Amino acid sequence: MRGKGVEIVVSKGRFDTVELAACSEKSVKWFVPDTDADAVTQCYGALELKTMLKELFRHSTQKTPSISFIEPSEETRVPELRIILQRQKNVKVKNDEGYSIRAGKEGKIRTITITAGTRKGILNGVYRYLEELGMRWTSPEQPQAVWPERVILWKKGMHIHESPCFELRGYYGENTCNTPEKPLAWMARNRMNFGGPGLERPEFAKKLGLLLVGGGHVFEKIFDPDRKIKGEKKLYDTRPEWFAFRNGKRERARGHVCISNPDAMNFLLDNAVSIIVSEAKNIDAYRFWPPDVWHSWCECKDCTRNGNDADRYLCLVHELRKRLDAEYEKGKIDHRIILFFIIYEGSGIYPPPTRPFPRGFDMEMNQMEVWPINRCYVHRQADPQCREFNKHYWDDMKCWLKVFKGKKIMGEYYNVSQYRDTATVFSRVMFDDVRDYAEAQWEKAMGEEK
Repeated sequence: MRGKGVEIVVSKGRFDTVELAACSEKSVKWFVPDTDADAVTQCYGALELKTMLKELFRHSTQKTPSISFIEPSEETRVPELRIILQRQKNVKVKNDEGYSIRAGKEGKIRTITITAGTRKGILNGVYRYLEELGMRWTSPEQPQAVWPERVILWKKGMHIHESPCFELRGYYGENTCNTPEKPLAWMARNRMNFGGPGLERPEFAKKLGLLLVGGGHVFEKIFDPDRKIKGEKKLYDTRPEWFAFRNGKRERARGHVCISNPDAMNFLLDNAVSIIVSEAKNIDAYRFWPPDVWHSWCECKDCTRNGNDADRYLCLVHELRKRLDAEYEKGKIDHRIILFFIIYEGSGIYPPPTRPFPRGFDMEMNQMEVWPINRCYVHRQADPQCREFNKHYWDDMKCWLKVFKGKKIMGEYYNVSQYRDTATVFSRVMFDDVRDYAEAQWEKAMGEEK
């Protein structure tokens, strides 16, 4: 590229340099308003932009231009191109992570302006612009799939105006409970925002705009029959009446509790609150999931009077929500924690509830995750012809969505669980599923098939 190089315009906030701001995530309070958060993420985006522009030119037939950072108000010599990272209110995008990329001119200076309403939107815009130049991130270990012969940084009339179709977009692979930096960076470069909690580097994940999630099948952890309490005594030996009643007896099974027993329910919820409060500094959301043991819930008369498994589970979620909010009001945690409840066969929860949701159930902070583990991937999930596997999932989800009006998360096992050794990625079905979920917005898709 000819001229006097490229300038990247970005605010470094209170930090001395862009490079320092980009690696100062540990100094930010990520879960409460902190002006440093914008500078850290946006400077990280500027540094990514500079690094990858150099990589693009290194693989091209062109000479690498000089690339420098400047403050928005800084006076400089006239560059060949100025790339402006600009956060502003009232950007006309569909959601907080959308962005606008526009080619223009300031006098004789060519400009690329990346505008968004949030720091994550700016970061998404940076990566989208780099994709326009030829960058691809096919895996955490392989950062580039296409090297263009010539790098065209500015095209007359370029205007990209985009927003994600889904609020949450994520990936789960092996050992994502302690995700290292490379997979987290790969997710952000592909404009994802949801994955493993990244507990090894939570500040790094937050810098990338990722939602941090804790928990899982915690019922098993709390209600372990061999868990020692009161010295050397085990939980089941001390409190057998707290465990699920099945086949005429109280079973020594992990995770299943007799929720009609007030003491058992309090033990479960008190322990869950304690765990969540202890992890709150590193999480946005917590998965409050029943056990993955493929058994029905307690069959005692008092429990069955409280409805089916879903009815009883929702009562527990509602009660935990109230207790967590009380901890927030008391100042024990500095932000409200989202609760994810699961729709999953292995936990006994897929058929929809038979009773109304608990009065006052928080449809915003309690969010539904759906995991159809035994579905068929020969057909898209909405295909009415797949009656052996997918139809019951689709029918049950339609019923769930008639009663639950909050946010929904669709989980899929395209390459994990029973499919983990499958060499082929189900790309065609994946495309059809995502299109169904996006275009139909679920509620519309769940209408009666004609």
